[in-house]
Amino acid sequence: MTVSIGVLAEAHLRSPALRFLLEGIPPPFLLGLDSGGGLARAVLCNGETVGFLSVTPERDAMMAIHPDHQRKGIATAALALARDVAVNEKAMTRVSAMAKAGRSSGGLLAKFGAVEVDRSGEVILYRIVLAEV
Repeated sequence: MTVSIGVLAEAHLRSPALRFLLEGIPPPFLLGLDSGGGLARAVLCNGETVGFLSVTPERDAMMAIHPDHQRKGIATAALALARDVAVNEKAMTRVSAMAKAGRSSGGLLAKFGAVEVDRSGEVILYRIVLAEV
């Protein structure tokens, strides 16, 4: 299995996985993140678009992998690649991420050094330091 991330493009948005995951999110918002100081990447597995990663200029992160491709190590591999892109290409030093309590995403975030900073009901806000300033 080969996992890679690439700059999000119109072609990725036409994939069945992203059409499912991005329902209701306007494509111009995501496609404009890179030029606005954020990050928008397609997550690919063996060349197939299976998910996406985005970070807003305010450092809020979101990653989603299509349910058909979850629990295969794709998210872990994509986050490792995304860390280098965020630090080296975007000079990001931290991101925030939200996860629902009891979900495996919390454990995945912990592997990357995420620290819980707030909790509201079932939603947990984490902060991940990518690089020391």
